[in-house]
Amino acid sequence: MLHGFDGKQEGAIKIRFNLLGDEVRILFSDDGVGVKEESLKKLFDPFYTTKLGKGGSGLGLNIVHSIITNLMGGDIHVESRIGTTFEIKLPLVAQHKKDNNHE
Repeated sequence: MLHGFDGKQEGAIKIRFNLLGDEVRILFSDDGVGVKEESLKKLFDPFYTTKLGKGGSGLGLNIVHSIITNLMGGDIHVESRIGTTFEIKLPLVAQHKKDNNHE
């Protein structure tokens, strides 16, 4: 709400998914205000925010990116034209990570 619908009284968010071979694709789309082109490149950077001092720390999407890519072995992509769409691809089976402390 803080970012996607700034200045709007209402909006819509759609969540869709489909299977693509051995992964699931999840799409989160909104009809909000969108993201400026220069911000799209920095969106997942730690501490990047356009709302500093107004409720934004710049850590939310960095944490999301880290969980999806590092912990779950997936991928996340964002596009913004009319509103914003996040595309997340996750493997159906979690990757096995070798734990060097317990070999």
